[in-house]
Amino acid sequence: ALRARLLAPAAAGAAPFEVLVTSYEIAQADQAALQKVRWAQLVVDEAHRLKNAEGRLIAALAAIAPGAHRVLLTGTPLQNRVGDLFSLVRFLEMDPYAYYFCRKKGCDCKSLEWNFGPMQRQCECCGHPAPYHYSAFNKAIINPISRYGYVGEGQQAVKTLQKVLNAIQLRRTKKQ
Repeated sequence: ALRARLLAPAAAGAAPFEVLVTSYEIAQADQAALQKVRWAQLVVDEAHRLKNAEGRLIAALAAIAPGAHRVLLTGTPLQNRVGDLFSLVRFLEMDPYAYYFCRKKGCDCKSLEWNFGPMQRQCECCGHPAPYHYSAFNKAIINPISRYGYVGEGQQAVKTLQKVLNAIQLRRTKKQ
C-alpha cells in the first residue's frame, strides 16, 4: 500500500520525496514508474555488482535516470578484470572512455552503444560499416594490456587506467 502511494505520483512524473533509497531488486521491479521522474542525481551503492555492461541491472538503472549525475559507491576493492571496469566507466559516461567512435575521416560519430542493428552492417548514427568503429576504452586500455602485458605499451595503458580511476574515484583506507 505504501509503495503504491509513493509510486502513484512517480507515474505522473513527479516524486513526493527528494531522496529515494531502494534496493536493486525494487529499482528493477518499479523501473517503469521510477523512470518517469526526472532525477537530478543517481547514487548507486554496491557498485561492484555492475560488472556486466550489457546486464539488465545496469540497463534498468541507466533508464531510471538518464542524464542524471551519477555516483557509484562500493566498499569492495576493484580487484577484478580490467574489462569489468568498462561497465562502471560506461555507466558514469566518462568521456572519452565510455564511448564508441568512428575512425572514418571527417566523421564525428560518438555513441555509448554499439549501434549496428541486427545485421551489424552499418552504424545507425553515421552509416559507416562496423570495422570503422572502435571503443576508446578498448583501444587505450584493454587492447594494449592484453597484447603487451605490463611492459611497453601495456605499461602505458596501465598508467592511463590509473589516470582514469584517479579522476573518478575517492579512496579511503581503514585508518581513515
